[in-house]
Amino acid sequence: MELKLPIGIENYKDVAKDCYYVDKTMLIKEMIDLPLGSAVLFTRPRRFGKSLALSMLKTFFELGEDNGPYFDDKEISRSGEHYLSQLGSSPVIRMTMKDVRGATFDELLRRCKDVISAEYSRYASIVDGDALTEQEKDYFGSIVGGSADGVAFSSSLMKLSNFLFRFYGKRVVILLDEYDTPIESARGNGFFEQAIAFFQPFYSQALKGNDSLRLAAITGVLQVAKESLFSGLNNLLVNSITGHGFDRCFGFTEEEAADLLKYYGRDSEFAKVGDWYGGYRFGDE
Repeated sequence: MELKLPIGIENYKDVAKDCYYVDKTMLIKEMIDLPLGSAVLFTRPRRFGKSLALSMLKTFFELGEDNGPYFDDKEISRSGEHYLSQLGSSPVIRMTMKDVRGATFDELLRRCKDVISAEYSRYASIVDGDALTEQEKDYFGSIVGGSADGVAFSSSLMKLSNFLFRFYGKRVVILLDEYDTPIESARGNGFFEQAIAFFQPFYSQALKGNDSLRLAAITGVLQVAKESLFSGLNNLLVNSITGHGFDRCFGFTEEEAADLLKYYGRDSEFAKVGDWYGGYRFGDE
């Protein structure tokens, strides 16, 4: 039976199970090979598989999940025991900022709080037991309920990683998708400085000097000036379309596109597809 094309599907499990998947699992190996506590910002055009890549990383690293079958026939499965042993090895925080926008800062902040509260709710069970103090449990509840103020929310990413590290005894993987959407919304609507005041500690506290962090991957279309959003975040590795490394991890190479067209019996369309979509170069690819 012919595999279907995963048009509009960004959940790795759904793609790996039922769809034609252009194998990008070696991104996992490249992330594991980075020094402990590394944070990588991937800037790529829209529709180049950034969200699917983060879903794949979450599926691989997510603690306690039996996700091995989703990688059995993938490239990462042939990379050796060192890499496969890290399947299901870390608590994962994943947030997407793609809908965090608004005409006013209050509207944007409300939507950001909803995203954060939802991720806290996913880990609500950690408030049972003695890993958190009573004060921390109250803080956790105020984030889930949305009653905490903006300052409390601006530290929430770092605090959740600390809570998870303490509860599970394992360093945390942080995955942030479309990090730049709220910043661009704020710039376009005239409250850029307010947004920076919130997001600078939100990102920086979690991604630098955080002993609970194992690794982080952040995706976006644009690189916001380091002096504003990422000031002091000198451990951030920026991998743009002109950078080297991770060259094959996003988008399709000519060979991958040719294989895909051949699978669907459209070999003769290769030149046309090249005219429509070709011309991008990431690093050396």
